[in-house]
Amino acid sequence: MDNSDLVASEKQANCCTIIVTYNGGKWISNCLDTLFLSSSPTDVIIIDNGSTDHTVELIENYPKKLQLIKTGKNLGFGGANNIGVKLALSQGYSYFFLLNQDTWVEPDAIGHLIDGLKANQDYGILSPIHMNGKGDAFDKNFRKFVRRYKTVKTPFDEDHIEQHSSPIEAGFVNAAAWMLPRKCIEEVGVFHPLFYHYAEDNNYCHRTLSHGFKIGVIKESVIYHDREYRNDSYSPNKDFERETVKSLADPTKNRTPVHDFWIATMKILEISTKIRFYKIPGFMKWAFSEFFILKKRVQEFDESALYNFEVDTNYT
Repeated sequence: MDNSDLVASEKQANCCTIIVTYNGGKWISNCLDTLFLSSSPTDVIIIDNGSTDHTVELIENYPKKLQLIKTGKNLGFGGANNIGVKLALSQGYSYFFLLNQDTWVEPDAIGHLIDGLKANQDYGILSPIHMNGKGDAFDKNFRKFVRRYKTVKTPFDEDHIEQHSSPIEAGFVNAAAWMLPRKCIEEVGVFHPLFYHYAEDNNYCHRTLSHGFKIGVIKESVIYHDREYRNDSYSPNKDFERETVKSLADPTKNRTPVHDFWIATMKILEISTKIRFYKIPGFMKWAFSEFFILKKRVQEFDESALYNFEVDTNYT
């Protein structure tokens, strides 16, 4: 770990921003520059997942302002965040801001989120408003998820945002910019290790709600998410694994094994409509076999691992 001289007794802020980077050279300087201009100070821990571009070199231009952990390989979003969260916990921070590498923040964004948690201590996750990279509209995924999971009747869009009062309660907000209080992490734990990329935030929200915390949005807090460039390829196998584990690991549902199998079957049929005809028999055979493997892994998963906050010395 670089710049490891920043220990608990020397930390400059009560908030730690945790960023996972992977080939993020296009965005990381802008992200860090805005963080260091924040009106509410934050220290920064970056976990680099084995970038092969100039990301690490750019980060190292910020001496003594952050802690950099180089994993040397891609541990996924949840796995890398867990390293940073555990390290920040060991250093005594009270607030944890999980931020994507392709975002940048308004100067008062962090302060509004912390104030929101102080005033609403029944909340475990607060998110800012996510604008797109151009700043002229809500980020499309953010709008979709909050609209789907909000608990109030007022429409959620740019035209109606002033009609909402903060926090805007929702059952789920994507994890591009989460502010969490220490008590939430200590009770809920860290990200589930069976999720490599995508759906780990969905699972964490389920667990947060099952522990009695609320999830919401602070409309006065604003970040920008530059993700319009993405064109991710579709993988039926990854889709099935992600959705199956998400269903099996959801603590808010009390389902029978028959119900779980039925849900998996419906997912298999849905995915089969998205792939070429000649690949369907092989995919179905693999998916039904994989379902029982995943079910066993979820059942055997040691829940205590979610609450093991020991810092991983392999990455310090």
